[in-house]
Amino acid sequence: MLERLASELQDYFETYYAELRRLVVENGESADIPGWFRGGRIIYTSACTDGVVAAHKPYDVETRTYPEVENTYRFHLPVEHGYWVGELVREQYSPTLPDGSKMEVMPEYAPGEDFGTFVRLWPEYVFSHYLPDGRQRGCTSQWTRLDAASMSNLDLWRDTTTAHEQAWEALRPYVEGGDVPIPRPE
Repeated sequence: MLERLASELQDYFETYYAELRRLVVENGESADIPGWFRGGRIIYTSACTDGVVAAHKPYDVETRTYPEVENTYRFHLPVEHGYWVGELVREQYSPTLPDGSKMEVMPEYAPGEDFGTFVRLWPEYVFSHYLPDGRQRGCTSQWTRLDAASMSNLDLWRDTTTAHEQAWEALRPYVEGGDVPIPRPE
């Protein structure tokens, strides 16, 4: 089952990024498309006790670079630690605010509850946080896209038509000049 899931995820995201790159080339001259849409990245997939998380990161997290290379896929099983998806997202993928608290990037759910599916785009955005003394500090995520699906929704990644649609929805605000979704603290 895990081998099949890893293969389905890779096929899905290869379709997503191929369509994204096609749209960037098609619209690149006429739109202000950010660099994080271009180039390759590493997609880390984690199978948890209640579902799967896929985090899309730049090859070099510090410089946030996306070289013109193929994507790399890494699949691991934190299930041995007993992680559930919400716990893994909070611990590893939620930015830490200057006061030490974590920004919630995934809707809360109770362990054992079916949380459905979740996709969050977070481009190279730095969230500004105001400290009690009025100073402003920023924090950013280490990823540009975060996907999650509960065990009963793993078939999400079988439908590559959805991958094409998601690529357009991610790029559309930059091409059509609409509002770009900005992450906010919950």
